[in-house]
Amino acid sequence: MSPRTRKTLRIGAVILAAVAAVYVFLTVWSMIALHNAYAALKRDGRPMTLAEVVPPPVPDAENAAPLYEEAIRVLSTAKEGDETLLKSLSFAVIETANSFAKPAEVAHLNSLLARPETQEALNLVLKANERKGCRFELNYGAQNLIEIVGSHATELQVLVKAANREVKRLDAAGDFSNAWRLAVATMRLATAKRNEPTLLPQLVCIACVYSADQTIRQLCMHALPSQHERLQIVTMLANLDQSSVLQRTLDGERVFFGDRCFDPKNRQCTAASLDLSIRQREASYLWPDFMWRFDHAAYLRIMQQVSVQAVDADIAKVHVPWHAIFARGTVPGLCSFSKQFAAHLARVRCTEAGLAVLGYHAEYGAWPETLATCMSQVPNDPFAAGQALHYHITDKGFVVSSVGTTGNKWKTEIAWKCEPVQ
Repeated sequence: MSPRTRKTLRIGAVILAAVAAVYVFLTVWSMIALHNAYAALKRDGRPMTLAEVVPPPVPDAENAAPLYEEAIRVLSTAKEGDETLLKSLSFAVIETANSFAKPAEVAHLNSLLARPETQEALNLVLKANERKGCRFELNYGAQNLIEIVGSHATELQVLVKAANREVKRLDAAGDFSNAWRLAVATMRLATAKRNEPTLLPQLVCIACVYSADQTIRQLCMHALPSQHERLQIVTMLANLDQSSVLQRTLDGERVFFGDRCFDPKNRQCTAASLDLSIRQREASYLWPDFMWRFDHAAYLRIMQQVSVQAVDADIAKVHVPWHAIFARGTVPGLCSFSKQFAAHLARVRCTEAGLAVLGYHAEYGAWPETLATCMSQVPNDPFAAGQALHYHITDKGFVVSSVGTTGNKWKTEIAWKCEPVQ
């Protein structure tokens, strides 16, 4: 062997040893970083296992979920032409969602609402409102979690919209007593998936509550709920008005999906699911294990940090390391959910305050000068750093509002302009 060859081999061996040392160092460092990220979560007392985030069971006699599932089954098995009644209701609700709906479309929707199967389903919704809890039987330990957490989502939204349309029909017919009974039951239906601790069920809940909330506000223009019904609504709004739901949801999302996404068996699926460039996606396929562990640690720190921030905090400003491709890919979704959740809280609080104002007016015949006059605790505006909701009296009623946000999606104030029919 020539001296030049031996020199080349020695240099190669040194380089190889240096690379191996760097690899071992980064591997150990990534393990420590991941261990520290988990340790920080444990110190905060955050849930670490499925058992800690899965909602507790509800006794059958107190569980509204089976009645909701039966209502969905009734609508799914009944036929309307070539489609199921559930799908026909969905199309009819969409067609009549604006003021430009044709009379024939409205008449078609009313005929669907009048069908015995639809009335049976709505009666099940009314019956479910008498039960204390709601928990769907879901196998949270299943491999295909997307399918599990997305179950009943579309069907519940259709059922909520159909019930809201029936409330409006009863309102127009002057049957305020039955309209309020169904409106209260529909708000309860809208919260059916609230206890499920992942993002998708919470987004479904937010959409359904928004729909039910708008119906309640419209019904208030013509008639007020009874004292018992008002108490039910206020109790449901108070249960919805909890910032802790955001932390519970993010903890559940981390426990259910985070660890699975970084599992070596799922890494390619994780990379493929992100909005990455082709070059970034191809690079991630070649990443060594320590890069994924660094990314996993960054993801855990982000989830920990975001869940304790105020609901109106700008999540986009959260620091994400350059190498944390997956963690960076989660930030836009977290931003969107946080803004929607804050808007949800603001709408709920506006409705809660508006009902208190209407109750005061019904009792004293005049609008209260301030929200403090009719509420023992005035709700804060989630978008105004602890300031109270804004309230002022108009010529025909009142307005209670939040300043809203100037984010990409929400650009207008969130308000309830209430002008009851005299």
